[in-house]
Amino acid sequence: MKDVKGVIFDMDGVILDTETLSLMFWEKTLKSHGIEMDREKHILLMGKNSEETLRCLKEIYGEDVPIKDYYLEKGQAVIDYLEENKPGVKKGFESLLKYLIENGYKSAIATSTARWKMSNRMKFLHFDEMVDCVICGDEVNKSKPNPEIFLKSAEKLGLTPEECIVIEDSKSGVEAAYKGGFRCIMVPDYKKPDEEMKEMIFKVMDSLEDVEAWLKK
Repeated sequence: MKDVKGVIFDMDGVILDTETLSLMFWEKTLKSHGIEMDREKHILLMGKNSEETLRCLKEIYGEDVPIKDYYLEKGQAVIDYLEENKPGVKKGFESLLKYLIENGYKSAIATSTARWKMSNRMKFLHFDEMVDCVICGDEVNKSKPNPEIFLKSAEKLGLTPEECIVIEDSKSGVEAAYKGGFRCIMVPDYKKPDEEMKEMIFKVMDSLEDVEAWLKK
């Protein structure tokens, strides 16, 4: 696509298959405290930074539940797992990134995950070293669905929102891209787009392989 000069990727659920991992450890952690976590509740957390995640969890489980303690416990369990195990990479990402590099596109990762957590997840992969910039959730003032993280990414790339494609899998990410004036391609992970999301999405594609094929056109 001649009018596209940059691609901004979300990380969890777009580049890395870590949303499955997150749900698994949330289920395990909360079950040990007699609380249930399911797929639908987990979808509400996707794309949010730590502050917004805690706020959302308090709305779900109530103020009396020590959810911050459980959040830290779950987070440490994921960290321990990733110290020994490489996270799964979403189908088509490595080929797409190679295509972008070889064809002069700029690229960024814009993740709600904090910088130290992002580094832990990328330890075995180094994709963060291959893109032009990485903006993390603790480097912006407002979490998705606020567009700040995407606007900051575009600024770092030296591009306007109109020149960028955002690739997202979560409702909060789709909304953030839309509010920022970006075209958003949704590659669903857990959640298929509802009618509200469809109004904000430029295209829905089944995989990152489809994104690469579309750019080649």
